[in-house]
Amino acid sequence: MTHLLTPSNPPATPTQPSQPPISSYPLTASAASNTSLFIYRLSSEVAYLLLYFDDIIHTASSEPLRKSIKSRVSSEFAMKDLGPLHYFLCIAVSHISSCIFLSQKKYAVDILEQAGMSDCKLAPTPADTSGKLSAHFGPPHENPTLYRCSAGALQYLTFAHPNISYVVQQIPLVARCD
Repeated sequence: MTHLLTPSNPPATPTQPSQPPISSYPLTASAASNTSLFIYRLSSEVAYLLLYFDDIIHTASSEPLRKSIKSRVSSEFAMKDLGPLHYFLCIAVSHISSCIFLSQKKYAVDILEQAGMSDCKLAPTPADTSGKLSAHFGPPHENPTLYRCSAGALQYLTFAHPNISYVVQQIPLVARCD
């Protein structure tokens, strides 16, 4: 199970003083793809620690390994276990059986609701790729701040949904927010 840890106010007190410091753990940073992700591998077991500002998301191939790493990290840093991870950085996390499912559905629905577009119909292609769009056609947008916020929110959504990248990249090209 994936858990979220966050710093707590009281100073850290080692739970098992006989344990070596966390720095002696064979954690390797996956610098090629993400300098915030640390991976622990020992024979068939694997654990992942993802650091984001003052939060740590951690999971492991076995519960004893996850608890052991949590204990060692907690012995070096003041930590509070917030329990199983459910929502983080606009990504919903569902634990079903031994699988973890990630979804941005709630985030996408929130963007549509904020823009007043929750009743819009689906389209097989989000944009006409052959049409000619222009920022000089039509009246300026009524609420430029909402338009820009929605465009920024959609940019974040393209990381998990590259199929909407083209249309999201067109937004600043056609924005008329005089």
